[in-house]
Amino acid sequence: DLHGRYIAVNGVWQQYFARGGLDPIGKTPWEMIVDPNDELFPLVQFDKKRFNEFLADPRLEQDDFNPQFHDGGWRRFVRTMFPIRDADGRMVAVGSITQDVTDTHRVEMEREALEAQMRAFIELAPFAITIRDTEGRYIAVNRQWERYVGHRGESLLGRTPSEIVKDSGHHMFAGVQNDKQNFEFVLSTGRVSNSEHTIVDTRGNERPVQRTRFPIRNRIGRTIAVGTIMQDMTERRKIEQERARSEAQLRAFFDHAPFYLTIRDEEGRYLVCNRQWREWSGMNEQDIGTKASWEIFSDPAHPMYANAQWDKAQFEEVLRTGKAVANERSYTKADGSRQVMSSIRFPIRDEERCIIAIGNIMADHTDIHMLGRARAEI
Repeated sequence: DLHGRYIAVNGVWQQYFARGGLDPIGKTPWEMIVDPNDELFPLVQFDKKRFNEFLADPRLEQDDFNPQFHDGGWRRFVRTMFPIRDADGRMVAVGSITQDVTDTHRVEMEREALEAQMRAFIELAPFAITIRDTEGRYIAVNRQWERYVGHRGESLLGRTPSEIVKDSGHHMFAGVQNDKQNFEFVLSTGRVSNSEHTIVDTRGNERPVQRTRFPIRNRIGRTIAVGTIMQDMTERRKIEQERARSEAQLRAFFDHAPFYLTIRDEEGRYLVCNRQWREWSGMNEQDIGTKASWEIFSDPAHPMYANAQWDKAQFEEVLRTGKAVANERSYTKADGSRQVMSSIRFPIRDEERCIIAIGNIMADHTDIHMLGRARAEI
């Protein structure tokens, strides 16, 4: 009523605010809770102040407040106060509807935090990101994309690429035409689209890029937007070209070096064998990367069997000690002839000094030995 006494309350109100089954009818909140140590005491004082303000100016009023309850938990409420009038329009009572929005508020805060994280990710990602609606209009773009197209983000939002790039002479025109096909593919199939092509940046430089377009779905699985991630592959291509050139040079060196070269993994399987080694050992191409020498030449009757057993012992010693092993001995070739070979097997380590492979360099010293014997005879 106009004195603040309760005339009617519902069960939900009693669940939150009634104490020990106390009947609130005919009492004001500030008469019911008078102990300053009561967790609801600040709330009823606030309520008393707002009630009197409402009596002085009875307009529809909405509050939100966060009381702490006896279980120690905080809740968030939204309350709407409104005048109740008689037939003559005089205010005779004050009604209020109070809604617990704790869970809604928590979900909203979590959503806002997630959106903030997503905005930060999109904005600071080292690649271009766009999100477009099903009509192709930009919803979000990041700085990297702005840099490619030469437009500020606010001038792109709400427009499609075709509306932005109409001139066939524009540096992005060809890319826009390619994009349209892939965009429609994602919409019609609901599948991810990956493509690699060359674009021309605002300075006229051609840049290889990789684009991934993907559907963004709502809770029921319907596609509501299309996201695009575009990564500049220029530096990567340079690195790949440099690596390919280095590998080609290394292969040329390996195959034309005047000695025998191999690199094997920790199980003894051949990773690299140069031409001289393959011809000397009679190894097949299909054995490379699949078997160790003692697995390839496992038949005791094979001319290379003794060599393979010696190799196994030397290989295991390098693995066990982590040190290079050098020796010189007579080897039997695949054709049955004999040669005196000088060899060194050594560990190959990664950045953490762990052994990742074993290298082997062998040189034919047969002529040197023959010369030495001839000198001795003379």
